[in-house]
Amino acid sequence: MRKVTLAIAAALVLAIVSPAFSQPFADVPTDHWAFDAIAELAAKGLIEGYPDGTFKGDRAMTRYEIAMVVARLLARIEAIKIPAPPAPPKIDVTRADITTLQRLINEFRAELAALGVRVTAVEEELAALRGRLDNTRVEGFAFFRYQAPLTGSGAPYTYGLFNLTFNGRISSTASATINTLLDSGDGGVFGFGSGTSSTCSGGSGYCTPGVTFDRAYVDVAAYGLNWRLGRQTYMLGPIGLLFSEGSLAVYAGNSVGIDGLKVTGGFGPLNFEAAGFTYQYDPASLAAAQSILMVRGSTGLLPGWTVGVNYVTERTNQLGTPANTTNSGWSVDVSGAVIAGVTLQAEYASFTASGGTAQNAYQVNATLNLAQLTGMTTFSPSLRLQYKNLAWTTSAPIYRGSGDMFGLGFTSDYTAWNARLSLTISPQFRPYVNFESGRVISSGSTNTELELGFFSQVTQGVTAQFRYQRREFPAGTVATNRYRLQLSTSW
Repeated sequence: MRKVTLAIAAALVLAIVSPAFSQPFADVPTDHWAFDAIAELAAKGLIEGYPDGTFKGDRAMTRYEIAMVVARLLARIEAIKIPAPPAPPKIDVTRADITTLQRLINEFRAELAALGVRVTAVEEELAALRGRLDNTRVEGFAFFRYQAPLTGSGAPYTYGLFNLTFNGRISSTASATINTLLDSGDGGVFGFGSGTSSTCSGGSGYCTPGVTFDRAYVDVAAYGLNWRLGRQTYMLGPIGLLFSEGSLAVYAGNSVGIDGLKVTGGFGPLNFEAAGFTYQYDPASLAAAQSILMVRGSTGLLPGWTVGVNYVTERTNQLGTPANTTNSGWSVDVSGAVIAGVTLQAEYASFTASGGTAQNAYQVNATLNLAQLTGMTTFSPSLRLQYKNLAWTTSAPIYRGSGDMFGLGFTSDYTAWNARLSLTISPQFRPYVNFESGRVISSGSTNTELELGFFSQVTQGVTAQFRYQRREFPAGTVATNRYRLQLSTSW
């Protein structure tokens, strides 16, 4: 019935009076109530029958068949020359209209692309229209968490975070972004007090609530390059062993931004980035001002593959003792698709502290789309595998990336493997399991971390998450045994 209904709707869109038609398909009698519509669509080449000369109107249409009819209709409509009226009425297009059109394109992307429809051109027009509507955008997210231990020390606590981002276009080549974080501390979601959670201040047991401007920067396109000046986030390369801005987190694991300048550009197949940042441990006492300079070059090695080379230098200016220090490091990284359904990221880094010897680290990430590899599309299974050897045993980059699964500070002197399996049973139940087994290189102590959980879409834009977390360090000693409930939303 879907096929017959679509045929009638297409006929109405064309709005042409139907003449008498001969019988186009053997299984559509002339006295059928939809005969004229089917015959007209066949005469205009919008629908075709099967090789045996039948229409099979009682069979459900496939997505490809629907896309074929839509593509032919679009081609027919584009061919119609309609003179522009002298005073065209204003058409009000909203962000919701653009979002709906984009969802339809995403739904039938593969089928329309296979039929030669210029999907990319349509998306570019939608993006341009959205840009004209969104001279000023306000976006954000919020989450509220309840955590409680099952065994061991600790007490239940609540934690909330509210993020708000303002983005305004200054001109056709410049824009400004300001991002704020409202941190509740541990005193409660609505109390915004202080408490005693090991997730705050590097595990010292105190979390201070408050408002933080963690992003405030200006983007400018000039001289063929893209410039970003102000407080911003940055990662050197896809893994960021030498520098990852997220390690600047001080309170509750939040990323707090860093002040500096970043410039990006490209020349032919070569892309480059250069960045310089400053940071001060304690602005009140003017202690330990640091400056970091970085540069990255990357290019396509093979179709679907990118190779990058990175360099970083760190300088710490002490106002007392110890003396000033200068460190440096370099790394190479590669990322791409091994085969359809398997992607790979790898980075090898070398770092030399002031007056020291070079120390090395490497990390490999692999993502396997099991649905694509095995054809088991029912639960959309995906497996991520990771191995890391962070052999920074005597010295390490100040703002190094990577670390253990729970974010407990194993960013150096640590080697581990990690596996995460994710499934999608339904929008209301997306379970996963994540496991990491690691070892402290210098002492040989082992660390295991396990997380079982699931996501559930409560309503449009609102997601709930349940997590059970268990950690043993060293082996046989339960350091963490807890559960978390979290409600998140974004807009």
